[in-house]
Amino acid sequence: MEKILLYGWDALGEGYTIEALRKAGYEVIIYRRKMKDYDLDSRVTMELMTRIHQEKPDYLFSMNYFPLIASVAQTCALPYLSWVYDSPHYTLYSKTAEYAGNFIFVFDRKLCDRMRANGNSRVFPMPLGVDCDAMQRVIGGTPEREQEEYRSEVSFVGRFYADRYNDYNKLERLPAERLEQVRALLARQKFCYDRNLIAEALHDEDALVQEIVRAAGLELGPRYDSRPQEMVEALLGREVTAQERRELIAAVSERYPTDVYTDSDISDLSCVRNRGIADYLTRMPLVFHNSRINLNITLRTIESGIPLRALDIMACGGFLLSNEQPELAEWFSDGEDLVLFTGREDCLAKIEYYLSHEEERRRIAENGREKVRRLFHLQKQCAKIMQRAGSMEARIDLFLASGQDAAYERLAELCHTDSYLQQARKNNSLAQLKVLCDIWRLEQRAGAQETVFANCKSLQEADAYFTALKFLLHRIEFGLPDSLQQELCNFLRHTYTSRFALMLIANQTVCHRKEEIGARLAEYAAVLGRREDVMPLLLWGV
Repeated sequence: MEKILLYGWDALGEGYTIEALRKAGYEVIIYRRKMKDYDLDSRVTMELMTRIHQEKPDYLFSMNYFPLIASVAQTCALPYLSWVYDSPHYTLYSKTAEYAGNFIFVFDRKLCDRMRANGNSRVFPMPLGVDCDAMQRVIGGTPEREQEEYRSEVSFVGRFYADRYNDYNKLERLPAERLEQVRALLARQKFCYDRNLIAEALHDEDALVQEIVRAAGLELGPRYDSRPQEMVEALLGREVTAQERRELIAAVSERYPTDVYTDSDISDLSCVRNRGIADYLTRMPLVFHNSRINLNITLRTIESGIPLRALDIMACGGFLLSNEQPELAEWFSDGEDLVLFTGREDCLAKIEYYLSHEEERRRIAENGREKVRRLFHLQKQCAKIMQRAGSMEARIDLFLASGQDAAYERLAELCHTDSYLQQARKNNSLAQLKVLCDIWRLEQRAGAQETVFANCKSLQEADAYFTALKFLLHRIEFGLPDSLQQELCNFLRHTYTSRFALMLIANQTVCHRKEEIGARLAEYAAVLGRREDVMPLLLWGV
């Protein structure tokens, strides 16, 4: 069974994703530690490296992209799979995003196309997924009397991007004429879904872009590529979303009973009933299932992709009324699986129609639920991600390509003339291959006449050799009688083993009593007449 080391940070639906990967046939090991910095955190780096050394995973995985994990994966020659569900997601501008071992999956196809056009071939389109079964378990397991609490004519779940989510207020620092120019652009973009007027207007307005960047403090630093226009588009897109949501919800609530689930301050919307945050795991499925109409007003930073909220609504058997969105229209049929609106008045008209056409509304909701289950079930999406990540051959080729020196060239010869796939699947020999390369380099620098590769003619032979060495080193660690430990001395007498091989394999093997073990290895080196190895082995354990 292949093994995934997953970085856990309580991402939205993270538990569902872990379970989906396990159902897809993978062993999932979870590492949790909040990062102080997404680029540099020595504690997280060392703990991740230790877990990789101990667990020997085949892949690293995370929800959203973390440059630090990409760097660790690059060092360990492991594939790093990240599934991005946030928008915008500024760590995608990191210079690490182009590492050869990355498999970055984004749910917005236009974002994927733009990143590829900028030269990043490690980005792939992948719509989000929903654990439909888990949603239905929450709904089916809740008594009818409790579900009454969530009955709504019209509901909306989401943020309104108040001060702490939106840097738009910082643009008050702009000169008055510039601020007026920005406000006019936002007014043109509101409720216009078929064109990105903001992007079009900013294309020839580099001076305005730079002024907004400075006013809002949008610089990311030297570890990131500069994408000023994209960042300004994201800032203004959030503000358009904030205005659209507030204006549309205000208009809807004046005509129909409207429940909103949010942590934003909407006290000025006097006709709305604010129900607070809807917990994703426990309350949200009940809201979507029991609302006659569920509104989706897409965050404008999502250019074409399907928002997770839209999939969640349909997975719960809820009726979805959404603004027009390119990929929603591609995957789902308007009027059959969901209903799309083109603007504020169209939205109001469709709410009135579907509140009075109950059977049609129920049929559309059921069609949407079945299509999400068929096309966007989380387990299916996870299986697609793992399939894209490549075969064992691809992963070993990735490892071999990560080095350019003679060690990797010689190792490539062995891999491609040997039954290395069988060996790799048996012992995760990617980790073993890295140790072999490290030993080779140390031997070469020391001018050793004999080397690991000179004495191991195949990967099977190398594996048997180092497995035996690890076994014998364990005897010292566990303090077995000298008569048993003597076998290690005999092994070293009859089989060439450099001090580098001893120290690196001991680092993999030994957990405790290093000083004593180093002294015993130095003693064996002296007995064997290898005086040049005595001091390094003795110092290794100190």
